[in-house]
Amino acid sequence: MNFLTINNEKLRIKNIIRLLVFFIAIILLGACAVKEQVQTVDDKYSKVSINNIDILVEVVDTAETRRLGLSYREELDKNAGMLFDMQTRAMTSFWMKEMKFSLDIIWIDGDTIMNISKNLPPAGSQPGISYSSEFLIDYVLEVDGGFCEENNINIGDKVIFDIN
Repeated sequence: MNFLTINNEKLRIKNIIRLLVFFIAIILLGACAVKEQVQTVDDKYSKVSINNIDILVEVVDTAETRRLGLSYREELDKNAGMLFDMQTRAMTSFWMKEMKFSLDIIWIDGDTIMNISKNLPPAGSQPGISYSSEFLIDYVLEVDGGFCEENNINIGDKVIFDIN
């Protein structure tokens, strides 16, 4: 073996090592990106439990997200809903503007269900009816129409919040 052959061999080995390091770096960066994406999706949802029934909820806590609510959505997944954090206790009203499916609205004060508006029909772009809490409440939970009946959820039941 001559000197030139040894240098070429060393150069080839260095290039292979560089390629391996490059591919390992790409794999690690990809794994970090996927982990961050999964955490972002998971952080978007929280859990509410009523009578040992877990409901995966999207929490809305700004005026704009509360105004939009579930409007324009095609459906809700089974055991899923939207939790409106009203920020302060108040009497409040909801409408069914641009809804495409019926809802049960669960009115919650602290950890207690104060009222349930069941199987509210969807409304078009000009809803004529709004639904009110009748009590001071700090949370509203919207679930698919018929959910409360199917799961024996009633006024006075306790709600356990596991909010991110």
